[in-house]
Amino acid sequence: MSEKFLLLALFFFGVLLFGVLNQKGGGRFNFYTPLDSLVPFAPVFSIPYLLLFPYIAFAGVVLFRTEYASPYYASMAFAMCSAAVVWFLFPSKMARPPVSKKKFFEKIVFKIYEGDSHANAFPSSHVFTSLITTYFLALEYPAAALPLAVLGASVAASTVLIKQHFAVDVVAGAVWAYAGIGVALIFFA
Repeated sequence: MSEKFLLLALFFFGVLLFGVLNQKGGGRFNFYTPLDSLVPFAPVFSIPYLLLFPYIAFAGVVLFRTEYASPYYASMAFAMCSAAVVWFLFPSKMARPPVSKKKFFEKIVFKIYEGDSHANAFPSSHVFTSLITTYFLALEYPAAALPLAVLGASVAASTVLIKQHFAVDVVAGAVWAYAGIGVALIFFA
């Protein structure tokens, strides 16, 4: 039981580091690629973007008494803390489009932009946390694997569709997810 709490504490430590590092201001590195110009701005994807937070909370609770709790928490802790090192050493920046506050979903995107600096986008924590969460929930609930995969993919896609991340940030987030899962499975196999 104390192992789970330690792993949860490590994850929240990584979240705290993210919060501190994100307050530093702008980043030095820009990972824009020509592919990013092809991605449309789709404010309706602010909904799956925001769904990440209850999704993680739900997973943290429902997995707590399962065999997947420690590997899940370890994956999240490893991914968040190792990403924090990258955010510190290579602070990246994200250029955001101007957003009017006239339409409902654009108002939501404006609030997201207002509450989240444009720094430390590489790797995307939204991507790695949604993919790790999806993986472990699908292990525990295999009958729900497809809807969980759709939700996890929607969260990951939302990051580029509301212009919170570049495509490279998403790819890096996926790599972080698989690395976090791999490390946890090595220790908890």
